[in-house]
Amino acid sequence: MNKLLHTPLTVHNVELANRLVMPPMATGKTPNGTVQDDLLAYYDARSKGGCIGLIVIEHAYVSPEGKAHESQLSVSRDTDIPGLTKLVETIHKNNTRVIAQINHAGSAAMEEITGYPAISASVTAQPEYARKSEKPVVAQKRRADDAEQKEEKRCFSLLCKKVCRSRAARKRSRV
Repeated sequence: MNKLLHTPLTVHNVELANRLVMPPMATGKTPNGTVQDDLLAYYDARSKGGCIGLIVIEHAYVSPEGKAHESQLSVSRDTDIPGLTKLVETIHKNNTRVIAQINHAGSAAMEEITGYPAISASVTAQPEYARKSEKPVVAQKRRADDAEQKEEKRCFSLLCKKVCRSRAARKRSRV
């Protein structure tokens, strides 16, 4: 077995127990986009024993109109923060680091899932996804939502910083 895979790795200020990374995989375990016990158990099982150094959490939508499919994880609402915090704590307790894959489905979003017409930087629709809307709404027409999206991103950034500070404080208290 390759010993290098099992040696620690530090990237900037993040230390990984080893060099094994679990890629993001959609689980479908998040009805309404919220973290549930099934999802916590799934990531707990994969992070136990220190076998994985870093887990990339499944793709999570950053705004409701960017949801790619039913049961996709959400990072778009303030009400998501407690569940996401539990998810991060579940993985961290097993000495595994975590990062989220965030996304917006763009013109691939389906109105029957999101309740919104598809939004994209291009007016060219993706035929295999175009169900109710002939063409996606060009993103420039949605500037009114930009301020709200910026606020959501700011809140997510603050959550990440809070979790990092909390982890650092726990680390200092152990010393």
